[in-house]
Amino acid sequence: MNETARPVPSYRKPPIIEAVWSVQCSELVWLLPPHIGLFWSRIRDQFAACQEQPPIAHVTETEDVFRPPVEHAELLSIPPLTRQWFMSASGNELIQLQRDRICCNWRKVKPEDVYPRYEHMRQLFCQAWDTFCSFVQEQGQAPPVVDQCEMTYINHIDQGQGWDSVAQVGQVFPTVTWVGQRAFLPSPRTIGARFAFDVPELRGRLHVSLRHGLRKEEASERQEVLLLELTARGLPVQTDSAGLLSWYAVARETIVRGFTDLTTSTMHKLWERER
Repeated sequence: MNETARPVPSYRKPPIIEAVWSVQCSELVWLLPPHIGLFWSRIRDQFAACQEQPPIAHVTETEDVFRPPVEHAELLSIPPLTRQWFMSASGNELIQLQRDRICCNWRKVKPEDVYPRYEHMRQLFCQAWDTFCSFVQEQGQAPPVVDQCEMTYINHIDQGQGWDSVAQVGQVFPTVTWVGQRAFLPSPRTIGARFAFDVPELRGRLHVSLRHGLRKEEASERQEVLLLELTARGLPVQTDSAGLLSWYAVARETIVRGFTDLTTSTMHKLWERER
């Protein structure tokens, strides 16, 4: 992929509600709750609130597309450590940390929140990753051994934005089209679709999930939404900071181009595509 030769599509009003950059590594068995507190003290000025969450499974992409990504579970002599959320005052940004993973998130919390773009996420990730690696070194421990990277964009496309019923899903996603009047079956009440694409530049895949549901915060009003999740997962050639950033640049291009391929030009106009 050559960003100079082919400019990456851009949208003034993308439907993104969350972006996640995740680095997975071999389990840091030495990382105990007191260490988590010490790490938090280094980022607390920016991430003053914390929450405890269940850990995310350790997932490794497999060569066989018909086998799901492998989730690893190990019997350890120490109890499992939960995942910690460290949140900014606005709640838009957070750092997640567990023994084998660190994540940087941006989330849409209020309707008026605007995605701050790739460059901002890149800076957020660099700060978090460099701080964490410095912390590990200060504890006298070996650097994290990276075994998988992920980038995820989650998009909400509300009912009334290019579609009114799930039978019109093809107006948003041309690869998922209902046959309409020619069908014996009535229009579907709900839909779902999954895709996986091999991407050699990622040394991994792009996973795409399309679901139909209700907005959690508006379930009482029955606000229907199409939820499109794109996850690039793979292993960088080099796992130093420069190698990770190079991988994430490819992941971002893969996701944005994939999003553009999977959606219609009508929706691109609605989201104000710039190039």
